[in-house]
Amino acid sequence: MHAGRLELLARAWAAAGLAAGALLALAWIDVLPGGWRLRGVVEAHAAREARERVQHLADRCRTFASADPAQLRGGVLFLGSSTIERCPLAQVFPSARTVNRGVGGARGAELAAHLDGLLRGVEPEAVVLYAGGPDRVAAPLDVAGALAGAEALARGVAARCAGRPVLLLGLLPTTASTPAELEALARIDAGLGRLADELGFAHVSLRDSDLAAADGRLREDLSTDGLHLTEEGYAIFARRLRAAPEPFASLLGP
Repeated sequence: MHAGRLELLARAWAAAGLAAGALLALAWIDVLPGGWRLRGVVEAHAAREARERVQHLADRCRTFASADPAQLRGGVLFLGSSTIERCPLAQVFPSARTVNRGVGGARGAELAAHLDGLLRGVEPEAVVLYAGGPDRVAAPLDVAGALAGAEALARGVAARCAGRPVLLLGLLPTTASTPAELEALARIDAGLGRLADELGFAHVSLRDSDLAAADGRLREDLSTDGLHLTEEGYAIFARRLRAAPEPFASLLGP
């Protein structure tokens, strides 16, 4: 009798362990709440995010290396972070030839350091550059650091794409940008404008577009998560770029 009870207890513990393991696994992949905290116990969030960012950049470069060279000649190259990677270029610029070289989570300095891989095989007619998107969510927002990364990337593009027109975009706000962060974004935008003038690039600010609400923040109805754009948001983004100076207005279509 005693042995039978022990066996039942052991089975109960085993079943409970399996159930707990299943719950932890579901939480880990965010099917159940608590995944973010759980992953933080196993590995510090900053370390994990940095590792995942590096891995994603390497994966994207491998994907780019396998692209058909015939599809990389001519057209407009879009280079930047997740705002570019997520952009449905063929949908919002249906009459334009485009190449997407966006890498989610990559800061300007990281893109600059991997520029050879990002541009491998690409022979663009023009370049649209969005540098420093992840810097806008740093706390505190580092104006000098964001501008330094953008400058490294811009100068690298200028050297590798000499003679091609480049459009340097200002950074988008978020739906939660504070007044101090909006002021910092304005200073970054001004710095990008000066950099564009120095390098002979065109410059377009996105803060004064229809993507921004009256208070300067990204419109909540145009964002999926407070940072990134919805389909309608990308349509407005595209209209803003088609209003850029020539040759971009013509290259990106009506």
